[in-house]
Amino acid sequence: MEQGYITSIDGTTIFYQTQGSGFPIVFCYGVTCGPWHFHYQWEYFKSKYKVIMLDYRGHNRSGMPSNYSELTIRKCAEDVRAVLNHLGCEKAICVGHSMGVAVLVELSSIIPEKLSGLVLICGKVDNPFESMFRSKFSQVGFEVLKWGYLNTPRIFNLIYRRVLPSKLGHSLISTLGFNKALSQADDIQTYIEGVSRHPPETLLYLLQNYAKYDGKPLLGKIKCPTLIIGGENDLITPIEHQDFLAKAIPNAEYVKIPYASHCTQLDMPEFVNLKLEQWLERINLS
Repeated sequence: MEQGYITSIDGTTIFYQTQGSGFPIVFCYGVTCGPWHFHYQWEYFKSKYKVIMLDYRGHNRSGMPSNYSELTIRKCAEDVRAVLNHLGCEKAICVGHSMGVAVLVELSSIIPEKLSGLVLICGKVDNPFESMFRSKFSQVGFEVLKWGYLNTPRIFNLIYRRVLPSKLGHSLISTLGFNKALSQADDIQTYIEGVSRHPPETLLYLLQNYAKYDGKPLLGKIKCPTLIIGGENDLITPIEHQDFLAKAIPNAEYVKIPYASHCTQLDMPEFVNLKLEQWLERINLS
């Protein structure tokens, strides 16, 4: 395994790791997630491909930008480009989950010549709060969180650090983001612990930018092969958003996975790996 740090477009330090050899596949997770969100895919594909993971700015082992306003979808896409350039990847397959879908759609406008394919899993390319949990109340909830952070930071941080890892936080997150009958308990626990370790600024500023982001005008311009994967029981980005992506991106292939939640690649990893492998075998990796 190769690990290291590179400097992104604005001087932010970005951590990356690679394993295996062959055609490069980059995995891009969602906001305040981490490499563990793709650990089943990493282990499965590293024997045939060069698998690459990076931590976005403000995430895990990467640095925080000097200004929180640099926590944006665009800058996260620039982080991906910086890693690909550092590794000398002339072409790559990019796999994104949740916010990672928006990051990769933005990346498609920056380096279309480098993309041999996109895999977009349970993501949305505009304001995620508009339909999260099939209710617009999530936007109100986010505004309340932001108000608490700005006006009562000590109380906000106390709640943030204690509620997420609590039984209540565990119950809410596991119910809303996973299919508990399918996902492994260790995967859910690892996710919750990972989110709680991130600075609250990472979550709040990135979500604030995501709520203003609109990648829909870019979808029709994507020329590389694209695979859309959606969980039919996804409450975070309901399945109709994957329907929209499949229609808006030219010649996209689409797989709906029954019973799967927002974390489809953790709920049913073998099925996701099989569909991804079959798609990789069909497209021209050049």
